Amino acid sequence: MKDNCLFIGKVIALVLVILSVFYAIYEVKDLRRNSTISVARIYDLSFTKGVSKNAHYEYYFKGERYRGGVRLKTHTNKKILNKFFEVKFSKENPRNSQIDLAIEVKDTNRIKRANFNIN
Repeated sequence: MKDNCLFIGKVIALVLVILSVFYAIYEVKDLRRNSTISVARIYDLSFTKGVSKNAHYEYYFKGERYRGGVRLKTHTNKKILNKFFEVKFSKENPRNSQIDLAIEVKDTNRIKRANFNIN
């Protein structure tokens, strides 16, 4: 009986891993097919278990705010906080997004068109 429970647990774990892989592939294809580019603002930096640094960003689509997060490379520092960068997201599923920290947006008109208030 114990062996059957162990086997069932392994099967369930394998199914979850396979589903996760398929979902990741779906998100990549969705971004390729339905993507649009806008502006996102980094609003917070956090640490996961003191090891990895994460940036949390927000962006707007059709008047609604969406949020995302990305794990940062170790050399990235607080100079990105409250700055604006290009974000690619799916028009079909706007929560599916990918920020590009290599492309900082400094054009105030573009930032305002993306529904951000700047002084």
